[in-house]
Amino acid sequence: MDEQAEVTRALAELVDLLELHFHTEELLMGRASFPEEHAHRLLHQACLQQVRGVLGELELGSRRSLAELRELVQVWIQDHMERQDQRFEAYLKQSAQPENHARRADLATPGIPPQDRR
Repeated sequence: MDEQAEVTRALAELVDLLELHFHTEELLMGRASFPEEHAHRLLHQACLQQVRGVLGELELGSRRSLAELRELVQVWIQDHMERQDQRFEAYLKQSAQPENHARRADLATPGIPPQDRR
C-alpha cells in the first residue's frame, strides 16, 4: 500500500472513531445536563467537518503526508481533549460531590421522576 492510500485509510478510520467518541460523549453530556453541551457539540461538528474535508480531498487525489495527518490529529487532541473535554470532566467531578447527591440520583435513573424512585 502506498503512503497516500495509507493516509486515506487512516483518516477514514479516524472519522469512524471520532463519530463514535463524539456520540458517546454527547450522550453523557445530555444525561449529566452539562451546561456547555451545545457549544461542545458545535466543536465536535467543526472537527468532523475539517477531518471529512481532508478525507474528501484525499479521495479526489490531493496528496497529504502522514506527517500532515499526524499534525492535524495532534492539534485537535491538544485543543479539544486537553482543554475542552477537561471542562466536562471537571463538571462531572463537581456533580459527584456529596452535596450533589440528588443530582447523581437523577443521572442514575433518567426518565423516572424523583418522587417515584424507591
